[in-house]
Amino acid sequence: MPSMIVFVVQEKAAITKIHRFEFLSENIVMCIFTLGSKFTYKGTANDDLPTVTSIFKKVNDVWKIHWMQRSTGNSDLSLWD
Repeated sequence: MPSMIVFVVQEKAAITKIHRFEFLSENIVMCIFTLGSKFTYKGTANDDLPTVTSIFKKVNDVWKIHWMQRSTGNSDLSLWD
């Protein structure tokens, strides 16, 4: 069995602010939020605040991520409302 290389180690991920939440239809929702995220990538620690745009789709009564886009983050909280 080949060895597995791990590049990203997620330590924390939490929504810190919801900027927009909108039902586009009965089974589709758009949500834009700031995500507080701490992780290590290739040995480099990151403390990040990306803005995430996501589309959720209800499939068999379960909400699932259908599409997601993550922006570059900035951990300087003074830049945010």
